[in-house]
Amino acid sequence: MTQTSLLPAHCRSCGSPVIWSIVARSGRRIPLDPAPAQPRATHVAHNPETGRCRILTNDDLQYVDGWVRNGVTVHRAHFGTCPQQARWSATTGEPA
Repeated sequence: MTQTSLLPAHCRSCGSPVIWSIVARSGRRIPLDPAPAQPRATHVAHNPETGRCRILTNDDLQYVDGWVRNGVTVHRAHFGTCPQQARWSATTGEPA
């Protein structure tokens, strides 16, 4: 496992626990709600061994069961569930 997925973290806005992951395609960090979620487009497939994730598309949904059998977990991005999301800028990730 990578250090990224092992670090206990909390949202700076609402204090909720989050898992930090790195989006494989962009290299950007993304906070995830730790509770598992049902696979849906826009949810996130997180690989705890690598600390990387993929934002799911409709095309990905056919593969998710196999990924989950191999240790991948599915989560919601905390950006969409944070009760304080209006405080954050969509472009910078810094408090508005």
